[in-house]
Amino acid sequence: MNQRTRKEAHQPKNRPARVPVSGGTDVLKAYGISTEDEANYHYHAVLDKDGLVEKYQRGGYEIVQDPGVTLGESARQSGDKVQTIGNRSTGEMQILMRIPMEYYLEDRRNQELNLRNEEKAIYSPNEDDEHGQYGEVETKIER
Repeated sequence: MNQRTRKEAHQPKNRPARVPVSGGTDVLKAYGISTEDEANYHYHAVLDKDGLVEKYQRGGYEIVQDPGVTLGESARQSGDKVQTIGNRSTGEMQILMRIPMEYYLEDRRNQELNLRNEEKAIYSPNEDDEHGQYGEVETKIER
């Protein structure tokens, strides 16, 4: 006799995987992107609010218009763009955008360089004091 575990005994065959209602899902995950496009582009969901989509377009991003791509589990293709609800209370939409990977990596390198320059300005090497890495503070009392 074939013995099954209790869980297996109550699991209907050919049933799709259960998705928890209280989370555990990536609502902004893009589905249907080809392996080639995933390697050549960086994808980002942008909230269609306060001119953010236009700002990203000025930065080199383009709106994804591939009918085979969806954004999130409740995504839908609406006209010429891939989008999903970004804020249920206001009805604002998240729009899927992409940028060529070379531009994305260039932006990240510039961001890293700016961060390192800021850190260099904060941390002043003090050769006399092995612990003095936070610059120098000088106070004066004027009489």
